[in-house]
Amino acid sequence: MRLGADTTLPYERARAVLRTRLFLQQLLGDTALPHELRDEARALLRHYPENFHLEAIGEIEKRLCGLKTDDQQLALLLSGSPRFSPSEE
Repeated sequence: MRLGADTTLPYERARAVLRTRLFLQQLLGDTALPHELRDEARALLRHYPENFHLEAIGEIEKRLCGLKTDDQQLALLLSGSPRFSPSEE
């Protein structure tokens, strides 16, 4: 895999997601902010990925990077969505 100067690395992406969650939590907890803004932060956090989601995605990404397969096989592999916990069945 070749990386360009503007390519986001997996650890950078994960760090950005973690920092964004923290930022939304800070907005939610700041009572000086308008109620509407805090409500929006709450709504976004409701569906925001948790750490275990990021860990699962990281593991999948590591495994995919190690595969040597053609595009058709990879498309078939990626056509299903990962399950993050048994309760999501």
